[in-house]
Parts: sequence; structure tokens; C-alpha cells
Amino acid sequence: SLKLLFILNKISLENISSVALKDPLTGLFNRHTLDILLTKEISKAKRYGYKISLIIMDLDNFKKVNDTYGHLVGDKVLFHFAKIVKSVVRDSDYSFRYGGEEFLILLPHTDLEGAKVVGERIREKVANYIFPTVEKMTVSCGIAEVKNFDNPYLDIEKADKYLYIAKRTGKNKCICEDKAVDLVGDSSNVARR
Repeated sequence: SLKLLFILNKISLENISSVALKDPLTGLFNRHTLDILLTKEISKAKRYGYKISLIIMDLDNFKKVNDTYGHLVGDKVLFHFAKIVKSVVRDSDYSFRYGGEEFLILLPHTDLEGAKVVGERIREKVANYIFPTVEKMTVSCGIAEVKNFDNPYLDIEKADKYLYIAKRTGKNKCICEDKAVDLVGDSSNVARR
């Protein structure tokens, strides 16, 4: 019986750890876990000299889903969106629910070109997916390669600016530095949303 108690206690601790690290609705990592994994990956990238990129994504017109169909339908959309993300990313990538209907993907061993491929795959899959009740959704993405290893949050902010540009210029698109300059001139002057 002591062995059984030990096993039950271990299972309970593993479940608590999972709850603390992951968003319960989507099963993706939460924002707190981003801080931990980002620090770990930046340290490894500095040591081994590999590139890291990231994608920030926001479901287009999601507030309208909640307002029209209610939060339970909105939750189903988020759940199905997370399934799409999981089907595209590699096991070595990290997917996070960044907040509300905003998500972040951390892509170790990936340059900007590779991140653009991942972003476009997710965008296309979302646009072609039939979601319960609402049927069609789209997603906008901001993509950046991590260049500020001492403060990668600056690159997250840059990707967030590109996401803002994607939203303002028609939605359902992926924007990174090269596209952002074409769309609005110097993207460093774009205000945060």
C-alpha cells in the first residue's frame, strides 16, 4: 500500500506540473512557460550558434465569434486552432497560448525563411479548416528571427509589430521584416497596438 501511495502521489505531482505549465483549454504551453523555455533555448543557441525564430499569431475577428456565438463556441475555435498548430510544428518547436486569441511559436534551429514556411502552412490550414459552428476563420502572423540574444523580448515585440501590420493591411497574412517594409515603409515607426 505504501508503493501505491507513492505512485498516486507521483501521478498527482505530474498533473500539477502539467497544469502549471500548460494552458488547460488548448494544451499549449502558457506564457509563464515561455519565459523558462525562451531562456533555455537562447542559452543553447548562443552556445551552439544556431538560429531561432518566432511567430506571433492572432485569430482574425475572434471577438465577433464570442459576441455572436458565445464563449463556449469561442473556446472550441481556440481548441481546434491549437490542434492545427500542433499538426504543423515539429516536436522540437514550442507552441504557447500567449493571451486570449494570441499565440506564439518558438522555432529553434530555424531561420527567418523557415519560420515563414511554418507561418504560411498554419495560415493556409486555418483558412481551409471547417471550424465547429463558425466554419471559417483566418489568422494573421508576425514573424521575426531572434537577433537580440541578450533581450529576445525585443524580437517578440518586433514580431508583434509585424502582426499589427498584417491586421491593418487586410488580415489573413504573414508579415515579417521584408514584407513590412514593402507595406508601410520603415516598420520601426509602426505603433504598438
